[in-house]
Amino acid sequence: MDADNFLYYQFFSGNIGSSNSVSYTNREVDSLLVQARRETNPLLRIKLYQKAEQLIVDDAVWICIYYFNTAIVRQPFVHGINLTPLGDQLITFRDVWLAQGAGEPPPMPVRQPDRRPPPAALGSR
Repeated sequence: MDADNFLYYQFFSGNIGSSNSVSYTNREVDSLLVQARRETNPLLRIKLYQKAEQLIVDDAVWICIYYFNTAIVRQPFVHGINLTPLGDQLITFRDVWLAQGAGEPPPMPVRQPDRRPPPAALGSR
């Protein structure tokens, strides 16, 4: 995942009217986003995006009132599920497979017959 795929398109002022749907304008953010796009050092690039992101958060451009919280539970015999940073809605299940014998019910325990005598009828002595 690259921060440019999100930050530049959503918050660069040159994208107002297209992907910058909230008409956000901040010259310092614009400058940082352009610098980050040109930076070849990955660590410096990340720092530029982090600084831009902090300015965006401080400006409270978006107020997030809802977010997905996903938990995936699977059995050990399920293979090929690859989670993405964007969440479970992007799991294609194309490459998911079950180990041989998966899905078969576990053997039922054999219940031994009760060898105790039946209880005495109520009221009899």
